[in-house]
This record gives sequence, C-alpha cells and structure tokens, in this order.
Amino acid sequence: MSNKPGRNDLCPCGSGKKYKKCCLVKQSLVVGDRMIYQRLRETEGRVMAKIDDFFAEQFDQDDYLDAWFEFLLWPEEDLLDPTKYEEADYMFPVWRQFHWLSDEEPDDLLSSKPPKDKIALLYLAKKSGNPLEKEFIHAAVNAPWCFYQIMSVVAGQSMVLKNLLSDEVIEVTERQASQNESVGSMLFTTVVQLHGKAMMLGGAPYLFQASHIMQLLDFKEAVSAESGIWNNGLIFEYDTELFDFYWAFKSEIFNPVMPELHNTDGDRIEIHRLVYQLHCEPEVALEALKSLAIGWNDEDFQREKSFDEAGQLVHIHFPWLKNGNKQSKEWELTVLGHLTLKDNRLEVEVNSRERVTSIKRRISQRLKKDQIQFLVDEIQDMQQLMENFEPSTNIPEATAPELASIQDDFEKKHWQQWVDMPIPALGDMTPRESVKSSYGRHRVESLLTSFSFNNPEHKKWVYQELGLEL
Repeated sequence: MSNKPGRNDLCPCGSGKKYKKCCLVKQSLVVGDRMIYQRLRETEGRVMAKIDDFFAEQFDQDDYLDAWFEFLLWPEEDLLDPTKYEEADYMFPVWRQFHWLSDEEPDDLLSSKPPKDKIALLYLAKKSGNPLEKEFIHAAVNAPWCFYQIMSVVAGQSMVLKNLLSDEVIEVTERQASQNESVGSMLFTTVVQLHGKAMMLGGAPYLFQASHIMQLLDFKEAVSAESGIWNNGLIFEYDTELFDFYWAFKSEIFNPVMPELHNTDGDRIEIHRLVYQLHCEPEVALEALKSLAIGWNDEDFQREKSFDEAGQLVHIHFPWLKNGNKQSKEWELTVLGHLTLKDNRLEVEVNSRERVTSIKRRISQRLKKDQIQFLVDEIQDMQQLMENFEPSTNIPEATAPELASIQDDFEKKHWQQWVDMPIPALGDMTPRESVKSSYGRHRVESLLTSFSFNNPEHKKWVYQELGLEL
C-alpha cells in the first residue's frame, strides 16, 4: 500500500491541517516553479538557436567580427582570437543577439542588409514566434548588463542578487548555484524577469571580490552626483563603461599587481637577512644581545640553547621584541625580528629597511668592533617568497575547545576594533564614520557581505553597532 496521504487526510507534517490545504499546496507550488523555470530555459535555447540561424542568413563574417571587436571594446589586433576567451561561448552570443547594434545603416531601401537594430528585434520583425518566445526576446532586450553582488545562495536552487547600481534585490532561479563560498562576490550578467521568475542570461564566467566592488561603488557615486538615481535607463546609458569595468576587473584577476604589504609599524615589508661574523664566544655575544628580547628571562634563553660536547654554546634562536603595538593596542609585545647565534655567526631576520637600520644600530651599541663584523645584507624578493610558499599540511583534524575559545575571543576583539579602524577601501575612514552617509553606508554593507564570520554573534554585533539591518 502507498504511504502517501489522501487529500482529506491530516497532513503528516503535524500542522493539524488537511493534506490538500498544507504540504500538497506547497509541493504543487514547487513543481509549478520548476516547470516555469524549465519552460523559460527551453525557450531561451530555442530562441537563441533561431536568432543564430537568422544572423547567418542576414549578416556576413565581417558583421560577426565587427560585433566581436565591439564586445571586446576595440582591443589590439593580437587580442581578437575568440578561442582565447571563455566569454565567446555564452556571454558574447547573448550580447550579440540581444544588445548589439550594427554600425552601418543599409545604403538604400533596396539593400538586402537589415535596418539598424538589435538582432533579436530584427528577427521578430521578419520571423514568427510563439507568444512566449516573443515575451522572452523583449524581456532579454530590456535587461541591461550590470554588476550584482551575491547576497545569499540556496545551492542548486536560487541566489539572491543585489544590483550594485540600482540597489534592486532580486531572487533568481539558478540550478547551477554553488555553495556559500560565492556569497559576497560580484558577478556581471543580465537578469531576465518573466512570468514571476527571474533568471540570469549571459552571465560572465568570473566572480569579482571586494576591491572590485569598491571601484564600482566609486563610479556609482560619481555618476549619481551628476545624473541622479540609477535605473535601467541610466544603466543602459553607461553600458560601455560597465563593460570596460568588466574587462579591467578580469585583467586584474589574471594579471594581479603585487600588493604593497606593511608590517605592524607601518613600514613597507622587505625581507632582510643580515649576516655577521663573530670574533667572540657565542655566549659573550648572547649576553650582550639578550636585552633585545624584552620579557624573556633566563629560563627562556636556557630552553633555547644548544651545546657541544664540551658544554660550549653553539646555537640559540631568540626574538627581538618591543613593548606594545601601535596598531593593536591589546598586544603586550611586538616581534620585530629574530636573531640566531650559530657557531661563529650571527644571523638576523627582519622585514623592513627601517628595522634593518634599527637593529644594526642596536647591535653596534652592544658589541664592539673587534667582537663582530658585518658581512652581508641579503634582501629576499617577496614575489619569489610567495611563489615558494607551501602551506603546512599538518593541520589538526579538530580544534581543542580551549583553542576554539581563544580564537573566538581574538575574532571578537578584531571586530570590536574594526568598526573604529581606518579602512583603505573606505577612503581611510572608519566604518563608524562611513555609515553616516548613504554612499558610505552602501560601501560598508558591501564589504560586510563579502566577509566571513565564524561566529554569527560577532556579525550581529557589528551590524547593530553600525546601525545596519542584518
């Protein structure tokens, strides 16, 4: 016998309602949504195939190349090869069919060349289509290309997108929606809305991150100051500029510029390894240099020492420390570098030119010229260091509760400081200062959406502290 409840039976969900007025209705709605989405996607496939055939009938290879050249925003000749672009497979066909205008008008009324218009609309003027196909074409033609931030994802079902120019929030049906790692990212696409459903059409193959979002919001603010509120009409007007952003963002992904990193003193990071020749016993050198390790006691040094068979010091590694930290007020100590005494050598590792100057002065104050001789300052290339970096594979399977508590406390302090910390992406304003204006508020909201919070309570606190809706 079937376990399926009858229409008039009590619903198995426990609501107390009849099955036909409870879960049967919900299931029917889900099936109905899927059928509408399936019909729209099937219509998309048919329409694009028909318009492609129409294009082949009415236009020639030169027209195709003109469209491709314009789609790429008129690049150098060596950048025209379509096989080098993932966009050629789907994004370009959608743009060519629904948004491209041929550059040339027909010479006269007897010309076989179609009048200047979007290819899909020329197709409709000459060919018949069923009502749904016509609706789809008009919806696609009127859907501008724009940047959207992914606000949430239901894997395999849908995404909530926010148009970063108009601020419109749309739930799009998307069976290819990935897991939540894409939340906060930005994508470039058109969104077609038809029969109560929204779907992406021609989506670009790359996702962009917070730094790109901030650039776009700068552009949004500049245009808003001159042209007013963003709507589809204004987005269409700035179509070329938006594609320019897309190609520039893509270039930044594939040709990244090495960021300028700074240490906790604000110095530009540059890895130095200073090598000295010792002309005194390592123990003598250690005694002169041990004051550099503020906070270390004799037990700390003893624990790090290695001796030879005769009981002589042959190796020790210890930090160069200072009290406090001007960027992180809760730090008791800051590590400025590391010193290693090994046999008759002293090696010092620091991460800026300023610290090189400082440590060399301190060493010369503590050891006489006849006790130590400077040999070389080896400067290591940051790009090479990052390329050779291999993350540790010895990661524990589970984090001990006490370590989890320490991490949670550290993150809590981070977010408490973050709201009052100057942020470069906010024009060196603090989030608390930024949210006082509508422009700054949007930037902070976009930043927060791109962040990951391990503890939802920390996220809730930040939003409440800044007066933002979660």
